[in-house]
Amino acid sequence: MSIQFVDAVADAVSSLPEPYAITSSNNQFSVSIDGGSAQVITLTNGSARTAAQIVTDLSTLTSCTASVCAIGGVNYVRIRGTSSNGLSSTIAFNSPSNNSNTILGFTSGGNSYQTYTGGSISPTTFLGDTKQDLASGIETALNNAGWITVSGHASSSIVCQSSCTPASQNLRMQVKITTANSNTVCVSLQNVAGSHVGSNGSGSAVLLLPAAGKGFVIYANKYQAFVTVPGSVQTRDFGAWGVPYIPTWLQGVIWESAWLAGNAISDTDTSTRLTLRNSLTNAWWNGSQNSPNNQTLSNCYLADYGNQGGSGGGSSFGYLSLIAPQTAAWGSSFNPGEALWHDLSAVMGDALISWGLTFYGDMGLIRGQLWNSFISSDAYPCGLPITSLDSHNWIAITHNNTGTAGTMKGTLFVTTS
Repeated sequence: MSIQFVDAVADAVSSLPEPYAITSSNNQFSVSIDGGSAQVITLTNGSARTAAQIVTDLSTLTSCTASVCAIGGVNYVRIRGTSSNGLSSTIAFNSPSNNSNTILGFTSGGNSYQTYTGGSISPTTFLGDTKQDLASGIETALNNAGWITVSGHASSSIVCQSSCTPASQNLRMQVKITTANSNTVCVSLQNVAGSHVGSNGSGSAVLLLPAAGKGFVIYANKYQAFVTVPGSVQTRDFGAWGVPYIPTWLQGVIWESAWLAGNAISDTDTSTRLTLRNSLTNAWWNGSQNSPNNQTLSNCYLADYGNQGGSGGGSSFGYLSLIAPQTAAWGSSFNPGEALWHDLSAVMGDALISWGLTFYGDMGLIRGQLWNSFISSDAYPCGLPITSLDSHNWIAITHNNTGTAGTMKGTLFVTTS
């Protein structure tokens, strides 16, 4: 097992690619690292400056390093902290006169929700009394984990952006959090460029139901998040999203990879469905139960599943799923067998995530691995804690998944500290 842990370094990548038209009206670059004084550099003017040329201009920065970040053959500017402050490290872009933030695509401002951080893996709990309480609570939790808010802070339509995964992987995503539905908060997936945007509405994406006194907890890091109501497996009480770790041989081959999974099909849905909260797949399986909403993005292919079912039959193998140990089927119903050792101890494995590029008939392929996560081949109740495994504490996300209803037995665990 090779758990992929999130690095504890503040890391900011511009949202706009080269070339950059630098003039006297936008040539002031200003950044503060770890709360220090502003470092101001005047960029070289030019109508089509490359990311490499901007990086050269920024070579005198201290406590951070400027580099070129290549995503899908397109170059961006990256600022990465080099201090020993770890999770508390920060990068804040300032806004002097004639600043370069707009032309380079860095989010600026003196507020915590606009500051890039090393991130945190400690859970965030809050009450979702109203739709706005729930939307703002999700935003705050993501900010605590190392995401930034790029627009709509504490409003009815918030856009948050993940950190970019380390060099040579270079994956990132945005989520849009809205309160326009009659009953639920909707969280949908989109890429940073805005060229691939998942549906956001009453029958799309993650749908979460607020209520007076209702408590939520978010287990997040700067690349992914799981939103739950403690102990609940009810519809509209769960959602998750993120960008995965990708192994060395796929870096550059995969330049865009993001996923999002809910457990409902509509703003009013109350039916129990197969989701990552109660199984290792977000998939319809037998013709009597539609899949919950989920969205995936892989190299320009956006798959947006909302209330799917009917014609797919048992061939819905392209849906979002986690990979688990599998044994031979047993019994007349071909239920999956037990992937346990002789002494009944569980097998622990990497949390590999799979989905098809388009509709359910497309073969699901492994697109990466969840961060700070592993899968046990045994069934446990959601919320079960594990202490001091690989120097971290953990919590069970999947609830009592015994391997029936067309999904393999197993439990997803994520870090809490």
